[in-house]
Amino acid sequence: MSKHTPGPWKADRAGNVETCGDDPALICECYQDPHWQPDGVHAHSNAKLIAAAPELLEACKAARDAATIKLGTYSESEKAQNKIVWQLKAAIAKATG
Repeated sequence: MSKHTPGPWKADRAGNVETCGDDPALICECYQDPHWQPDGVHAHSNAKLIAAAPELLEACKAARDAATIKLGTYSESEKAQNKIVWQLKAAIAKATG
């Protein structure tokens, strides 16, 4: 399993993502080409999404654990639930290596 800096993280308007607390540490900097989007809106939006990553990972794990997969013939709702479980597993695997 890959290791990462534990959350919570926060994003600033410049597109930087830092840990929260008394001694903040830089997680990443989101850059963008000023000729493409000069106002920095995409860098800030990307930074907010990255800052939410620890909480999103925990939410995915909780949803995966709460979901049940039934074997046999699936109803439409069970098929949808199974698809969601596999999407959650894929997202968790991508985040944790």
